[in-house]
Amino acid sequence: MKKLITALIAGVVGFAAMSGVASADYRPSYCPERHDHRVHAPNYYDYYQRDRYYNDRYDNTRRRADVRYNRGYDNGYRARGNRVLSRKVLDTRFRARIVVREEIVYTRRGKRLLCTISTRGPESHYVPRKRLKRVAYNYCSPRARVRYYT
Repeated sequence: MKKLITALIAGVVGFAAMSGVASADYRPSYCPERHDHRVHAPNYYDYYQRDRYYNDRYDNTRRRADVRYNRGYDNGYRARGNRVLSRKVLDTRFRARIVVREEIVYTRRGKRLLCTISTRGPESHYVPRKRLKRVAYNYCSPRARVRYYT
């Protein structure tokens, strides 16, 4: 009985290895769509040339840090009592958005008005710094401290 079970297990493992399902050199099929292909095949760029949609931000190591920052857990100030006054999302000519967030934060010295300008999207590095300064001038309060994140 034990020999029969051992032979059956060996046959299943051998069939899986020959069929390519459990193979380590599985090559994903070519995808003609315009997006980061690691969404459907994590090893896509190991076999095909990197295109303009390949972005280092979508690596697993950096994704966790980006998600944590975007939720607002760590903005350098104590989170208790902070409140957002306004939040605006502006489109650009690139595949990116400019997010303007004005909030009251509590520090050791008391309340402070803080305006955060951040760019988000796969082509956010193309947005010029001069454009961010112009957005801060137009959408932030005059007494607010301005921070830029690109």
